[in-house]
Amino acid sequence: MKFVYRVIATINTNMRIILRLKLRLFSSALTASIWGTLFILPMTLFFRGEDIATALAYALIAFSMFFLLSSASWIGFNIRRNVMNGIIENQLVTGLSLSEFITAELVTGLIHTIVGIATFIILASITLGTPMLNLVNITALIIGIVGLLLLMWGHAALIGAATLIAGTSSIIIELTSWIIPLVSGMIAPLYRLPEPMRIFALMTPFSHPCELIRYSVLGIETAISLQLELVLGVVAPLIYTIIGYVIIKFTLNKIRREGFRTPTTR
Repeated sequence: MKFVYRVIATINTNMRIILRLKLRLFSSALTASIWGTLFILPMTLFFRGEDIATALAYALIAFSMFFLLSSASWIGFNIRRNVMNGIIENQLVTGLSLSEFITAELVTGLIHTIVGIATFIILASITLGTPMLNLVNITALIIGIVGLLLLMWGHAALIGAATLIAGTSSIIIELTSWIIPLVSGMIAPLYRLPEPMRIFALMTPFSHPCELIRYSVLGIETAISLQLELVLGVVAPLIYTIIGYVIIKFTLNKIRREGFRTPTTR
């Protein structure tokens, strides 16, 4: 119960900041949607008019995966910024753990992400047309979303731990935000990837929830059997989350012994 209470209290604090800075939420969502539209606009030049709706659906899923992983990665930046401002120190003194902080930050980040994706869909629909989505399997969609949320938590924990240990965030965030989506099958169907990259992607936890979501709303067949993918879509992200939890606990103990490597501005 203490975990839930502390997470809710932190979320309430973050929500007050969001409501106080409404323009920042709108500007970040608009920036992300414009960036996404500019990203997919050249792709539509290579499709016939009747195929643009399908291309938009593919691009929407790819952009959403990239955006969600980036949101999880940027929690590392927020951790470093809060360390520099002395905020996390005060929160740890009150009993808030790093896992609780990450959970609250992830919920807040999801709000920004959902607003950004919704704005992107509206902007893309106005300029290019409505994406052609087709719900094929609700079970695969639910498992894929749950697996993706688990991945985001584990990824945020690992990036946060790496940031706190290394004392920097820029290089870590840039590398993980771009390389992982490209090589793990998050933004492209696995059957479209070269075989070495496809094998590597299947070995990562990132590809399985994305494969399920693509199958459920686009009808794209999975690279391995659907039954196995339904299992790996939860088990692989869960293992990744457990690893992230263990490492963030180790990082918290290290901080208690040695302090923060990132200097504060106070």
